[in-house]
Amino acid sequence: MRVLQAMAEQFAVGLENLRSLEKIIRSERMIAWGELSAKSSHMIEIRWPYAFVADYEQGLRVLDIRNPTDPVEVGFYDTYNYRTPYGVGTEAAGAFGLDVRNADGLIVVPDIQSGFWAFKLDGFDGWNGHDWGVPNSSSVQDWDNGPDGAPKPKSVTFRDAR
Repeated sequence: MRVLQAMAEQFAVGLENLRSLEKIIRSERMIAWGELSAKSSHMIEIRWPYAFVADYEQGLRVLDIRNPTDPVEVGFYDTYNYRTPYGVGTEAAGAFGLDVRNADGLIVVPDIQSGFWAFKLDGFDGWNGHDWGVPNSSSVQDWDNGPDGAPKPKSVTFRDAR
């Protein structure tokens, strides 16, 4: 029951953070910034003060959003191979997903054409949500510690049952 309560509390905090972030993203200045691709940015992972973006043909984009009315691009890598024809119309091509591992800051991006990419952003060696007053959530599971609020694993000993 404690785990469910902790999960519900995290969800409520996460929802409030998401609402705040939505207000920032929908602000006129953020929309006017307009550096992201015309198609759409497919995946966005927030690790304050950064927004990591999988931006299809534009590849990986990393924004510093400390000043949400004036975001600054601090990192970029073009994963898309422009020599590969991407088709006609609305077919998606390029970086379509991403994960950011809190433990060490590893950034992983799958690209439809060029495959798997792994990155490190200089100066970003990991992230802990608790340092910023939010749950330490990640799209990448922390197998050693589990999610916030989960009971710690207990050591189990198997005995020979003869």
